[in-house]
Amino acid sequence: MKKKLSTLVKEMEFNHVTEYFDYLIDCHTNGNFESCKRLFSEMRKEDQKAFVGYLNGQAQFNGMLRVRNFYFNLL
Repeated sequence: MKKKLSTLVKEMEFNHVTEYFDYLIDCHTNGNFESCKRLFSEMRKEDQKAFVGYLNGQAQFNGMLRVRNFYFNLL
């Protein structure tokens, strides 16, 4: 079952949505692809789109294009 992003943030004991998003990026960067796929798939569709939008903003500054493409392909 898909969960609200606020619920997922609380479950991971983060204070803000961006911390959850950064955690997903770190999972991918560290090679934990199955973990990040699972966490990504637990989000509702609109939250997944918000995350990809967040990655678009990060890609301009941090070279995160490869990570963005990974999640974009999951949609």
